[in-house]
Amino acid sequence: MGVWLEAYQKLPVEAQDRVQRWLHLNQFIARTLRIDWEKWVSDYLQPTFENPLDYSFMQICLPGFVGGLGMEGQGASYSSAVDPATAQVARVPLRAKNNLGRLSPEVQDKLAALLEAGGDPIPLSPADVAQLQKILPGEKPLAKLDRKDFRKVIVERDADEVVLKTGDKELVRQAVHELAAVLRRPLV
Repeated sequence: MGVWLEAYQKLPVEAQDRVQRWLHLNQFIARTLRIDWEKWVSDYLQPTFENPLDYSFMQICLPGFVGGLGMEGQGASYSSAVDPATAQVARVPLRAKNNLGRLSPEVQDKLAALLEAGGDPIPLSPADVAQLQKILPGEKPLAKLDRKDFRKVIVERDADEVVLKTGDKELVRQAVHELAAVLRRPLV
């Protein structure tokens, strides 16, 4: 672990950020699948580290994926670009009885459309910002946002990520699928 930490500390700040995002993504996957973090690392991540160029696991997801060379959709995330069936179903139910249902109806519709296909930035009302603070309590910049700045918050899509920001200050950046999963959780 000490060698890994030394190597991590030598990375540029941008690379350290990408490593942290990768770790958080894997923790999210493990929690979603209800697999203990240590088991996730030892049973799933460690074999990939030991065999970095072995893509045989992809044959389960994409029949015909022999090594990826020359296959249509190579390099695309597993999305509508690879599986057209995913584009035919809504990922976030509109007017749902989950966390998305806590937001105003107009924002629910616009946010669902943004998550599915992108679009123009969405300005949020102060009430919606307050709800997002409750839905995303671990996002410190959002949690510590002054009430006077609530009217300045917008949501926009940046490739496969959703960004909440005020002006140039980024409050939250999450993968589209990760945010959609959070919004699908039942109301508590």
